[in-house]
Amino acid sequence: MGTLLGLLMIVGLIVIIVGAILFFIDYAKKNSKKVSLIVLSSGLALVLVGGVGAIAVQNHQDKIIAQEKAAQARLIKRKNTKFITTVSSFLTTLNDAWGDTEKLDNKTNKGWYNAIESDSESFDVNKTIENIQSNNADLIASITTEQDQLNSDIKKLKDNDTGKYDLKKYETANEKMKAYSDFVTAPSGSYSDYGSKTTDLDNAVNTAVDAITD
Repeated sequence: MGTLLGLLMIVGLIVIIVGAILFFIDYAKKNSKKVSLIVLSSGLALVLVGGVGAIAVQNHQDKIIAQEKAAQARLIKRKNTKFITTVSSFLTTLNDAWGDTEKLDNKTNKGWYNAIESDSESFDVNKTIENIQSNNADLIASITTEQDQLNSDIKKLKDNDTGKYDLKKYETANEKMKAYSDFVTAPSGSYSDYGSKTTDLDNAVNTAVDAITD
C-alpha cells in the first residue's frame, strides 16, 4: 500500500511538471491555458491523494506498533509476576525437600552404621539399603514428590523467563538438590563413601541456596 501511494505521488509530480511546461508554453504563445491548468490540477490532486494516503498509512502503522509494544509490555509484566510467584513456591518446596533429604540422610547413615556394628560378619550392603528404603518408604515418597514439584517449578520459571531475573541460580539449586535427593533415596557404594559423598552433596545445595539469597 505504501509503495502504491509513493508511486502515485511520483506520477503526480511528473504530471505537475508536464502541466507546468505546457502552462509556460501556452503562456509564451498566448494560447488557452485550460488544458495545462487541468494537467496541473490533476497532478496536484494525485500528489495530495498520495500524501494524505501515505500519512494515513503511517499513522495506522504507528498505531499498530504502539499496540504491539503495549501488548508485549503487558505480557512481560505477566511473566515477571508469574516468575516471582513460582520462585516463592520453588523456595518453599526446596526447603521441604532439603529438610526431608537431610532427615533421610541421617536415618540412612544411622541404619547403615547399626547394621554394620550389629552383624559385621554377615553384613550385606544391598540388603541393608533395601531395609532402610523399606523402613523409610513414606519419607522417600515425600522427597520424590517434592523433587517432581521442583522440576515442575523450574519449567514454569523457564516458560516465564524474561531475562529480568537470574534463572540459572534456580536451575543450579534444583540440579544440586536433585543430585542430593537421588543419591540419598537410592544410595550405593561403601558406608564410608556414603558419608563423604552426602556431605559434599548437602554442602553443594547449601552453596546454591546461598547464591539465591545473596
